[in-house]
Amino acid sequence: IGTMGKRAEKAAGAIYRLCRGEVRLVLPGITVPNAICFAADGARGYFSTGNDKCIHSWALDDHGWPRGEPEVFFDFGPLGGAPDGSGKSSSMADVTVNEIKAAGGQAVASYDSVATPAGGEAIIKKAIDSFGRVDVVINNAGILGPVATTWEHTTEAFRQVLDVNLTGAFICTRVIVPLMLANMSQANRGRIVFVSSIQAKEGMPRAAAYAASKAG
Repeated sequence: IGTMGKRAEKAAGAIYRLCRGEVRLVLPGITVPNAICFAADGARGYFSTGNDKCIHSWALDDHGWPRGEPEVFFDFGPLGGAPDGSGKSSSMADVTVNEIKAAGGQAVASYDSVATPAGGEAIIKKAIDSFGRVDVVINNAGILGPVATTWEHTTEAFRQVLDVNLTGAFICTRVIVPLMLANMSQANRGRIVFVSSIQAKEGMPRAAAYAASKAG
């Protein structure tokens, strides 16, 4: 369970665990808890704190409780980015491509934005030019946007979140569907995956733009 200050005040939140009817404090001093997830084997948990630009990793015991101290799993800072999707550096894409290639895979990076029709078309074109076809599109681009009451959002900031999280998914899907349908003779014409959020169901106080975009 992640908590945060109403205005995302520095270190006002915490991470708790609810287990067998007991709520226990796991990590205090969190600003914006996010990306809480677990390894498939349950041996590690991952999270970001909003205090820095890192994804942290924490070893878990056989009962799922943390042991030892958290470790830095990935630091976006030197690459000009952050876990919340902010930053405009292309370095993160380049590092990802290099890691995939080093592991024996194939990858290319596109630095275009999903938030514009030209950007979405360029992303799909880059994939087709590089690999000849697109088997799957994962609409995962997302930013958090303002952490404030709805009436404190500016129209520009609200629209930016919708453009990336919601309109971007529409643009990329609109571009790729005709190409996938053209492969009628193939058993696997392709798949499209939309990444939503629990905030689409539960809402998110002081992040109306994000919740609305994920519910779209």
